[in-house]
Amino acid sequence: MKKFLSNTEYLAAVRDAISSAKHIDAAVAFWGARSEALFSDSSVPVRIVCNLLSGGTNPNPVRILRDNDAVQIHNSSSLHAKVLLTDTVAIIGSANFSTNGLHYEGDELDGWLEAGILTDDRDVLEQVAAWFSTLWNSSLPVDESDLLAASAAWESSRTNRAAGPTKKSFAQLRKADLLGRPVHIVLWKFLPSESGEQDFGIAQQEAAVNGINTKELDFYEDWHSLPKDAYLIDVHIDPKGIIKVGNLYIRRPELDPIGSNIQIVSSLSKLQGFPFVYDAAFRDALTQHLKQIYLSLLGDKNNRDLPLSEAIP
Repeated sequence: MKKFLSNTEYLAAVRDAISSAKHIDAAVAFWGARSEALFSDSSVPVRIVCNLLSGGTNPNPVRILRDNDAVQIHNSSSLHAKVLLTDTVAIIGSANFSTNGLHYEGDELDGWLEAGILTDDRDVLEQVAAWFSTLWNSSLPVDESDLLAASAAWESSRTNRAAGPTKKSFAQLRKADLLGRPVHIVLWKFLPSESGEQDFGIAQQEAAVNGINTKELDFYEDWHSLPKDAYLIDVHIDPKGIIKVGNLYIRRPELDPIGSNIQIVSSLSKLQGFPFVYDAAFRDALTQHLKQIYLSLLGDKNNRDLPLSEAIP
């Protein structure tokens, strides 16, 4: 028997294979949050080979599985395969376990299409078993130092993960889409001081001498905690509580005047590599949302910056 598995059939076939297995071998490169649950009801011997150290695997499910006496886990840094083998079937396809090697998890996987082949052909099962045996013998058991290294690699990869296959509206975004991504909202109340304006004028002159387009520059004042490694969505709240979500900025600390309390920023026309488009519709939706929560976000402060993920419903 050979069966093609579509996107909607893939997970069900994996669960069925695991539930009826007498032993399980899984060579699946990348693992995501809660993927250990696939084996929670299984007490049969399990051997897993994953690609733990490349940054594509969340180490948390690997740590949980490693504590299961029925499970042995090895690491292979060259593994990219997705193969599940039991005593009766093999599933060979494109799907990792709850993550796809692009550092997505949970709802972030929406829109990605997977496919595979399910077979119980004995010749194929024997070939897969031989292949897995070679892989198992050439890979190394996962230890605590591997898990610590994997945690650092995973956090770095989550920050720099690519945008998904489809762009989402503000209403469609979830915290998981934005966790770890370097995009902040900066909420502020008061207009800059006269001395701040003067310092900015000096900074513009110096920037012009160095061939920098000063029309793209702006500034904040007395905001030394402003992130230097994140995109900044400007949000001004006027004395009447009216909110204006404005430009998108990046910090330009190299342009800050020496001895001044202003922080120079440069505007951007678009935001790349994120699961949404920063356009008028997004700004309008964010404005409406912030009207409901900006008081709780600011408290008694006059300004605050925070990751956009913390403002998502």
